[in-house]
Amino acid sequence: MAVAVVAFLAAAAAALGRPYDDRLPPDVTVAGVEVGGVGEAEAAAALARVGRDAISRGLVLTSGTGRTRLSLRRIKLAPDTADALRRARDLTLVDRIRLRLGIGERRSLPLLFRFDRAALPIALRTARRRFEIRPVPAGVHVTASGELRLVRGRGGVQIDRQALGAAIRDLLSLNGTIELPLKRVRPAADDASARAAIAAADTLLETPHDLILAGRSYRIRRAALAAALDFETAGGAVQLRLTRPPIRDELRRLFGAAESEARNARFAVGPDGAIAITESRVGRSIDADALRTTLAREPALRRVPVAIIDDAPAFSTADAKALRATDLVGSFTTPYAPGEPRVTNIERAAEVLDGRILQPFETFSLNAALGPRTVEAGYVLAPQIADGELKDAVGGGVSQVATTLFNAAFMAGLRLDAHTPHQFWISRYPRGREATVSWGGPELVFTNDFDAPLVLLVEAGSSQITVRMFSRSLDRRVEYGEEAPTDIKPPGERRVESDELAPGEEKVLQKAGPDGFAIVYWRKVFRGDVLARDERFEATYEPQDRIVEEGPPEEEEPPTTTSTGTGTTTNETTVTDGAATTSG
Repeated sequence: MAVAVVAFLAAAAAALGRPYDDRLPPDVTVAGVEVGGVGEAEAAAALARVGRDAISRGLVLTSGTGRTRLSLRRIKLAPDTADALRRARDLTLVDRIRLRLGIGERRSLPLLFRFDRAALPIALRTARRRFEIRPVPAGVHVTASGELRLVRGRGGVQIDRQALGAAIRDLLSLNGTIELPLKRVRPAADDASARAAIAAADTLLETPHDLILAGRSYRIRRAALAAALDFETAGGAVQLRLTRPPIRDELRRLFGAAESEARNARFAVGPDGAIAITESRVGRSIDADALRTTLAREPALRRVPVAIIDDAPAFSTADAKALRATDLVGSFTTPYAPGEPRVTNIERAAEVLDGRILQPFETFSLNAALGPRTVEAGYVLAPQIADGELKDAVGGGVSQVATTLFNAAFMAGLRLDAHTPHQFWISRYPRGREATVSWGGPELVFTNDFDAPLVLLVEAGSSQITVRMFSRSLDRRVEYGEEAPTDIKPPGERRVESDELAPGEEKVLQKAGPDGFAIVYWRKVFRGDVLARDERFEATYEPQDRIVEEGPPEEEEPPTTTSTGTGTTTNETTVTDGAATTSG
């Protein structure tokens, strides 16, 4: 009998406590929506409607007398229906039995929302500008006269994003408005630490400091320490620090004879035309950084030991040899007339480019390498082509560097990414195979698409510029040629009126130059016996017109008149009733 009773009760519990299959348990609401006994798809749709309605009403953030609206769309707010349905289904065995016996408790669950937390700071940008107060760390201001003044710190106010995020999750309880949760923020450094930093600086300046090297004493000047004074916020406090340049200059004054600068390795072209390496050199200097750290940490220290350290070159002889750039893979030379202003610009650009290294698969941009061509950068006024005319501009002539560089890259078989020929052909350049550049465009861009570093050596002499490219051959070979020019157009003449010239006076601004024409040239790049690149390029040149500036036309003389006894006779034509007649 006992066994039977136990079996019966177990069977009853299993039947009453079985999970609900296709419908949600009874007696449960989510956000006031009755979902008990409803299918999950139907319940999800109903909750989604509730969520959309709440989102459409928006959310207003208030603080004091200010108000602003939070973009719920920007933070991708959406009802978390999956979470709500999971909690609606989440019943223990006892809960399911009680519900089936009709003695279970009714459950009311909230509908929470999910959102993109990474987007919240952006959505709060307006609210932050309106309600937040940025904390100001304490600091020290050094006046022009060298006086140290305390900058008082100030606490700030920030939006408590964590509290706001939790409130947004429970959007339905907000009724469209929330008092913005704010929190006070301490400054990154307080006044006490700033005062301590000022006291340390005063001690530093009032204490005589002798630098000790090899048993000898060298006094560091107070003016050098005053010039190096600086303060930074670190570890929650204002701290004294010394900047490097004034300390380095003072050490150079005291120990210059014992110091030597490091020298980088450089590439050059040897007498035999092969690449040569000028060896690097290790420098020697007093350890300025150690001295700065010691004096800032111990401003009352009177005798400060210093040490000579080795300064390694940034680019050593070993670094240069490791490139193994032994083969001349591309070279080109273009001539120019000596002494012209444009030669200054060519020499300056060559100086910047000489020795540049392109790593395997690195892309080179001439504009990026040279930067803006300005007087401050060492460039001068010289002619360049603009709108079919030669006009002076700072940096004129750099396009000759671009053309020479382009042809060297062409001969080296490099990938040519961007180049633009001049508006009209310049006879010192190959037809079509040339490039013009200007800051902001056009561009010269190419890529070292060989698996070996490449070294640019650029030499600007008195009458020509040569670009050489050294790398490893990697069995590269280049074939090239051109087709006959077509669509030949001879130059014409353009006349421009100028008020600066007298009537009938003329001035030739530009002589007639080469014809205009179209040209096709080609290149084949081989790697061993494999054709790696087969290219055709087209260029179209306009004719270089003769441009003449002329004065305004001569003014016409007024008509002559003759007096007679019966009136005045003129040689004007009179129109009467549509017919032309001559008075007389």
